[in-house]
Amino acid sequence: MTSLSACTARGTLTTLPDTPDHQVQQIIAATNRVSLDSAVRADRLSFSKIDVAVPEHREIGTVPVSGANAFSVLSRQNLDTEDALRAALQNAPRNAPLTLWIHGYNNTAAEAIYRQAQLAIDAKMEGAQVTFVWPSAATARGYVHDRDSVLHARQPLSDLLDTLDRVWPGDIVLVAHSLGAFLAMETLSWRNRGGHRANINLRGLVLLQPDIATDVFRAQVAGAGPLPELSVVVASDADPALWVSARVSQSDRRLGAHTDPDFYMPLGFRLLDVSGISDASQPHLVAFSSQAFLSYLSRLQRSDLS
Repeated sequence: MTSLSACTARGTLTTLPDTPDHQVQQIIAATNRVSLDSAVRADRLSFSKIDVAVPEHREIGTVPVSGANAFSVLSRQNLDTEDALRAALQNAPRNAPLTLWIHGYNNTAAEAIYRQAQLAIDAKMEGAQVTFVWPSAATARGYVHDRDSVLHARQPLSDLLDTLDRVWPGDIVLVAHSLGAFLAMETLSWRNRGGHRANINLRGLVLLQPDIATDVFRAQVAGAGPLPELSVVVASDADPALWVSARVSQSDRRLGAHTDPDFYMPLGFRLLDVSGISDASQPHLVAFSSQAFLSYLSRLQRSDLS
C-alpha cells in the first residue's frame, strides 16, 4: 500500500532537457485525472507522450527522485487525437508486446510514470509502454478515496482498452500492482457483463501482489469471461502492506498474500510465490526492486516462462 516511500520526496514531472548520463524511455500516459498534476477525477481520457530520463548511475530496481541521479522528464507532449496517439506508437517494435501498466494506491502521476520507466529499463522491456494514471489521492490517508477512484476509473480504463485495440496492432500485456490489480479485474469483469467486445490483443495479465479480497477475485474471474492464457498472480505472504489492508477490510488475507497454488489453478491463473525473495528493497515492491523478479519479467516479455 506504500508508494516509493512515504517519508521521502515523491517526485514530480519536472522537465530537465539537459539531464546527463541517462537512458531515454518513452511512456504514453493515459489518464482520467483532470490533468497529470491533479488528483481530481475526470470523465474522459487524455493522453501525453513523455520521454523519461532514467539515470544510468543508480542501483537496479530503484527510482531516485532527488539528487544528481534523479528521474526527470526530457520532453512532454499532449496527444489530442487518436491519430497523434497512433503516431506516437508507430516506432515501437511490433514483435514485442505493448505493456499497459496500472499503478496502485497512494501514487502520484510521477511515481506511476517513473515506475514504469524503471521497469521497462531494468526488465529490458522493448515494446511500447503505456501507463494508466488513475486519480489516486497520493496520501496514506486516502485509501477510501482511492477505492472510489478505482470504481470511477472502470469506464475510462475500458475506453483505453478499446482505443489500444484501434491504434496498436500487436499484443498487449496488462501489468497491475496492488489496488491497480483490483481496477484491472473490475474493468475486465465490468466489460464482459456490459457486452463489450473482448480485447482481442490482450495476451497477458499479470497481477502483482493484488489488493483484492479472495472471494471478490473469484467473482471477478467468473464475470470476466475468457482471460488470457498467460494469467499470473504474484503473491507474497510476507507483505505487511497487505496485512494492513486485510485488517482495514476485516478479512483474513488479501489475494496478494494468498500463496496456495490450488486456489489459483481452477481460476485459470498461475501463481508466482515471491515470499522467499530476499533482494527486494521493500516487501510490497518485490516486482520492481528484486533483480530476480525483474529477470522473470524480462522472460515474460519473450514468452519464456520456464
